[in-house]
Amino acid sequence: MAAQGFPARRVAALLHVSESGYYAWRERPASDRDRRHAWLTRLITDLHRQSGSSWGYRRIHEELDRRLGIKVSHGTVERLMRRSGLKGTPGRLPAAGGSGECARPGTRWILDTAVCPTREGDLCVAVVLDAVGRHLVSWRATVAPDHGLLTRTLQAALARRASAPVPAAPGFSCVFTARTVASGWAPPDAVRGEWYDHAVAEIFWEHVRRAPPGTAAGLPPPRPELSRVLNRLARQGPTRREPKLPLL
Repeated sequence: MAAQGFPARRVAALLHVSESGYYAWRERPASDRDRRHAWLTRLITDLHRQSGSSWGYRRIHEELDRRLGIKVSHGTVERLMRRSGLKGTPGRLPAAGGSGECARPGTRWILDTAVCPTREGDLCVAVVLDAVGRHLVSWRATVAPDHGLLTRTLQAALARRASAPVPAAPGFSCVFTARTVASGWAPPDAVRGEWYDHAVAEIFWEHVRRAPPGTAAGLPPPRPELSRVLNRLARQGPTRREPKLPLL
């Protein structure tokens, strides 16, 4: 109510809390649970929109698990959809397609960029992700914005692909995330990814942002630790599940 223009003192009195307590609550940083629910809500909203507003919480839960490898309870999905005003259409629906279905690892790459905070300062990181295997193919980083960063990252991915012991899969495609296109780093004819590609990228960065073991909560990692995390993810290879996401 205070956010809608009502005086904070009257709102606090109505709720039988102190005004100082209200301001302390408002300034309190979001918890890990709140941040995860906000992230899940974005994915759920994208899935619901992609279905033409027809999927209910059971189908959304199935897609989160089967296509994105996200473990979350039915109740959480239902609650987040209810909060967002999302409802499904009654009845059984046909199976969904998408860029992550009926494909082999190595057939679709996602190019994405992000600014990663470190103790020494922000780093601009570019990554090539496998949309089907949902793993990191290559990455490069720079301190200052560099329009050649994406090119170097893609070249590293192509070099790794050329040295693979198995032949490259046919039907290869390469897409860019919306933020990479908006940043101006992508080429003019860049193909923007679908909702599934963006979800894979968000899952990847969510995993990277988790504090590494031994890192104090609330502090960004040192640059060498961030490099170790990215190198470890690049060595892991394809996976059909998202690692160690808790059940809420």
